[in-house]
Amino acid sequence: MARARAVILVFEAVAAAGRGHAAQPSRGVAAMVNSSARMLPPGAPAPRAASDAAHLQSGYGGVVSEVSEAGMRLLSEIVQDRLDGPRILHDAWVTGLVSDLDLRGLIPDTWLYVDWPERVIGAIKWVRMFRAAGFLTVPYGLPRPASPLTVYRGASAKLMVGMSWTEDINRADQFRQRHSWHAPTAIYRAVVGPAAVLALLERKGESPPEVVVDPAMLSGIDQIGELHPQRLHDGW
Repeated sequence: MARARAVILVFEAVAAAGRGHAAQPSRGVAAMVNSSARMLPPGAPAPRAASDAAHLQSGYGGVVSEVSEAGMRLLSEIVQDRLDGPRILHDAWVTGLVSDLDLRGLIPDTWLYVDWPERVIGAIKWVRMFRAAGFLTVPYGLPRPASPLTVYRGASAKLMVGMSWTEDINRADQFRQRHSWHAPTAIYRAVVGPAAVLALLERKGESPPEVVVDPAMLSGIDQIGELHPQRLHDGW
């Protein structure tokens, strides 16, 4: 079967104040879906129209890659069910429907669509996909760290080991406050070597990039400052 290939610009970022906040759909994704439909072979089911792509929270731009016909079709599924996007992507990859090369174009956006992507399929499956894809960055072209990074994470003690970290302690505190509705929280610090860093993924206007790490390679996690009590909703 001939492989139709399309050049995909993986979305121009639309400002959003953190995961889960509404944002205008990316014009980049709409254009990409429309153009990909024109490049498919006769009789092949086309990706959903740009109007369906508008259901995306936003796009996160940077990397330019070649995505297969199957990858384009998979993207349309993720557009329609972005909260389950990590599972859709992983299932397609393990069954051979998309390649490691496709992952380079699909992982960053799938990761950034949802609040806590690690919770959808677990760290082990995510790490396998990141390792298969190779080091990823948004924006495209950021260098792989050459020396250990000091990173921070705002979470409950139960969730202090995870994939999502930041070099900005203030950003970590923002995430700590979000977690505080569910449990007591603190800011945690770790030093990660270059081999543990899977990706640097930045939202527009939210510098520095999120540091995505292999949690199995974390060691020496320290709590910074006090343990903050769980916040109570009004009326509780």
